[in-house]
Amino acid sequence: MTVGRPVEARFGGNVGLMAIFVVSELLHELAITLPVRIGFGLPTLYFTLHGMLTLLEKRSDDLLEKFQRCSPWCCRWDCFSPGCPERRDRSVSQRV
Repeated sequence: MTVGRPVEARFGGNVGLMAIFVVSELLHELAITLPVRIGFGLPTLYFTLHGMLTLLEKRSDDLLEKFQRCSPWCCRWDCFSPGCPERRDRSVSQRV
């Protein structure tokens, strides 16, 4: 939170989230790897992978939400295009 919120406010949510993982990986390198002098880079690899997968999970949740808003008779990929009848109906109702 100490790192994530200021970075998120300045650069956006995804960068703030990755900043948290970067600080965590540095602290784990210092606390675990440095004293035993073996396994350098493994915490960095782990936390970088974990951060990227977390971002991917957030993105997949957004895509899943878009799919769930579409009706069964609307082609799934059409729901992402501006020509989808359901998107046009929603955009008109949101403007009113």
